[in-house]
Amino acid sequence: MSAKVKIYVAVICSCLTLLAGWQWLSITMGNPHLFPGVFSLFSSFYDIVISPFFFDAIFFTFIRGLAGMGVSLVVSVFLARVMSYGIFLKAYIQPFLSLLRSIPVISFILLFLIWLRPGYIPFVMALVTMVPILTENIETGYRNLSPGIVEFSTIFGMNRGRRFKYVVYPALRPYLFSGLVSASGIGWKAIIIGEVLAQPQWGIGVAIKEAHGFIEIPELVSWTIIAVLLSYLIEICLRRISCYTFPLRFKINRKNVLIPVYSAITFENVSKTYERVKHEPHLLFENISFTIPPDGVCCITGASGVGKTTVLKMLSGLEKIDSGKINTGNHRISYLPQHPCLFPWFTVGENLMLPLLGSYTESEAVRMSTEILKRMDLEGYGNRMPDTLSGGEKQRVALARALLYPSTLWLFDEPFTGIDEECKKKIIKYITDLRKERSILFIYVSHDTDEKDIAGFQIEIPFHKKENNNII
Repeated sequence: MSAKVKIYVAVICSCLTLLAGWQWLSITMGNPHLFPGVFSLFSSFYDIVISPFFFDAIFFTFIRGLAGMGVSLVVSVFLARVMSYGIFLKAYIQPFLSLLRSIPVISFILLFLIWLRPGYIPFVMALVTMVPILTENIETGYRNLSPGIVEFSTIFGMNRGRRFKYVVYPALRPYLFSGLVSASGIGWKAIIIGEVLAQPQWGIGVAIKEAHGFIEIPELVSWTIIAVLLSYLIEICLRRISCYTFPLRFKINRKNVLIPVYSAITFENVSKTYERVKHEPHLLFENISFTIPPDGVCCITGASGVGKTTVLKMLSGLEKIDSGKINTGNHRISYLPQHPCLFPWFTVGENLMLPLLGSYTESEAVRMSTEILKRMDLEGYGNRMPDTLSGGEKQRVALARALLYPSTLWLFDEPFTGIDEECKKKIIKYITDLRKERSILFIYVSHDTDEKDIAGFQIEIPFHKKENNNII
C-alpha cells in the first residue's frame, strides 16, 4: 500500500470514527430533537443542498472571504515590504499588528455593529484577523531573502517582472502560503461570526443564526459542516497553488550581441568609510587611485579586511563610494561573489540558464549550460538541486553561471575557493582560453600564490594610511 493510499484510508477511518462517536452520543443523550443522529443530519444536509437558497448563501460568504483575503494580502505585502526597510519602520508598525492580534474578535464585532453597516462587517472582520498573520509571515520571508541572490538579479540585469517571478516570489512562497493557510482558517471563522451577529442579507452565518433561532439543530449542524468543508477546500486550493513555480521564459531569436570593450578601469581618489557597531566610522581606504589596462588579467591582493571585496563591489556598482570617481567604461559586468549564491528553488541547470534569459533561446541556453557543466567536471548535474551539492561543487556551478553571462568584464571574488587542485588547473586553463577568445577583462581577488600567477599584473590594497594611496 502506497503512502498516498494510506493517507486516504486514514482520513476515511477518522471520518467514520467521528460519525460513530456522534451516533453513540445521540443514542446516549436520548433526545433526537436536541442531539440528532447521523441519519437525521444526512437528511437535513441533503435538504439544504437542494434548497434554492443554498448557493446564494455559499456565494456571498465565499465572495466576502475572497475579497477579505485579497485586500488583506495587498495590505500585508505593502506593510511587510515597509517593515523590511529598517528597524525603525518595523518597530513602528509592529505595535499595530500586535494590537489587532490581541483584541478579542467579539470586541471588534460589537464595535463594528455600532460603526458599520451589517453588509461590511464580515469583510472588515476578515481584514483585522488576516492582516497581522499575513504581514508577519511575509516580513519574515523578506528578512530571510538572501542578499547575494538579490545582488545576482541586479548584476545580471533582471527586470522587475523577472525579479519578482524568479527571486522574490520563490523566496517568499513558503512564508506567504503558510500565512495564507493560517489566516484563511481564522478569517473564515471571523467572517461567519460576523454574519451571525451582523445578519447581512445572505450568508452561511445568516443561515446558522436562523437555524439557531428556530432551534433547528440538524440544520445548524449541517450548515456548520458546510462551513468546515468550504474552509477545508480553500486550504486544499491554497496548498495546490503554493506548488506552482514560474517556468523560465526565454526571448526567442533576439541576442544581445557583445562588442569587445577596450577601455581601462580607473579609480581616482576613491574613499570608503563603513559604520561599525555603536555607529563608529571605520575608514577602509582614503584617496586610493589605480588604473587597470583595458585587456588582460588583474589580481587584487592584500591582507584580510583591507577592502578587496569592497573594491570589486564598487566596480560592479553594488557598493557606493564616499568620494572620488570610478570609471568602468562601457563594460558589461559579470560578478561572482565570495560565496556561491545559488537559487535553492531552481535546479543546477536552471541556475545556469538564468543569466541567459534575455540573450538566448531556450535550446541555446540548454546547450551552453550542458557544455559548461562538462568543463567544470559536473556532467549530468543539470537536474540536481543545490542542496545536494558539496561546497566545491556549488562553487563550480556559481563560477560557471558567471562565465555564461554575456559580459566584457569579469569581477570574481576568490573564484577557485573549495575546488580541488586537479580540477582547478583545468578550470583555470578553460577560463584563460575563454578570456582570450572573447577579449574579456578579468579582475579577481585571490590569496593563493598559484592563482595569482595567471594574472598579468597585481594590485595590492594596503591598509589605510593618512597619505594618498596611489597604486598603478
